[in-house]
Amino acid sequence: MESVVGLEEVHAMPGQGVTSMFSMGKGSGLWEGIITALGMPLVRIPPQRWKKEMLADGRGKDKQASIVRALELFPEAASHMARKKDEGRAEAILIAEYLRRTNDYDGA
Repeated sequence: MESVVGLEEVHAMPGQGVTSMFSMGKGSGLWEGIITALGMPLVRIPPQRWKKEMLADGRGKDKQASIVRALELFPEAASHMARKKDEGRAEAILIAEYLRRTNDYDGA
């Protein structure tokens, strides 16, 4: 199986400040550049797509939901998701698991 890198598709949302939007876009572009420079296939996934699959029971709106679900699937990762602010790590795990389960390599 070919290795791929999945990134959540980001875009501005109403009510976000200009600085926040700029930082988010800059970070996303940085990761895309690194992945491209490494020659790895990149898949951009809308949050609605992976959350529908991985948080199917409607828990997706709660910030803790990603941590809870990731720990259900990968309890051995508990030491890496012990804090509320580890939500990003949990989401990264869930995005990777989404790609593994769905083979959604054609992107968004």
